[in-house]
Amino acid sequence: LLFGALGVAAWYDRMGEGAAEIYGLGLAAGVAYVILLNDSGGPARVAIPALLIASLAKKNAALQGLDSWIGNEKMFSLIPRDQFLAAITGFATHRLPLFR
Repeated sequence: LLFGALGVAAWYDRMGEGAAEIYGLGLAAGVAYVILLNDSGGPARVAIPALLIASLAKKNAALQGLDSWIGNEKMFSLIPRDQFLAAITGFATHRLPLFR
């Protein structure tokens, strides 16, 4: 969790509050993944990263209006690159203690 706290502070400093919140969401997903990994979570564990990305897409669609995304070329750009990087970096933070 120390790496997670440092990551949230770094994302907040560099990219702002929104990116730090998304990093924190990714961090929470990573912690859930590790808990399910230790409890033999099976298929539920594999779904955690997909749920993380789906929740970001749903939030963005709700904020910008889903009708503007359906049926046009922007359909696959619901998650901007900086939000995707913040979420995935947060999720992957659980791997940092393995690098010794």
